[in-house]
Amino acid sequence: YCKDGKVNIAGTTITGVPMAKTGACHIAIRAEDILDGGLPKLNDSTLMGRLREVTYRGTVLDHVFELADGQRLTATMTRKLDREIDTEVVLSIASERILMLED
Repeated sequence: YCKDGKVNIAGTTITGVPMAKTGACHIAIRAEDILDGGLPKLNDSTLMGRLREVTYRGTVLDHVFELADGQRLTATMTRKLDREIDTEVVLSIASERILMLED
């Protein structure tokens, strides 16, 4: 679902998303723009994800989360989360960091 600056991800509606001129409804989120835990900052939206795996890649780590609808998100961070595999985590994504893709 994408309309009027709103995008639905795994049942959560995120508002304030810059829309594509073509009306496309495919999005991209840079892995480093997915933040873990705590309360979201103003204008951010939160998703619940279950930590499925952690991959070390030199100076960064990829954390793979599974959302309620089965989608997977990879968050790239410079530190390892203090969470066990298969625990639920609050994820925060700033709406202005969501990129609409052209079809």
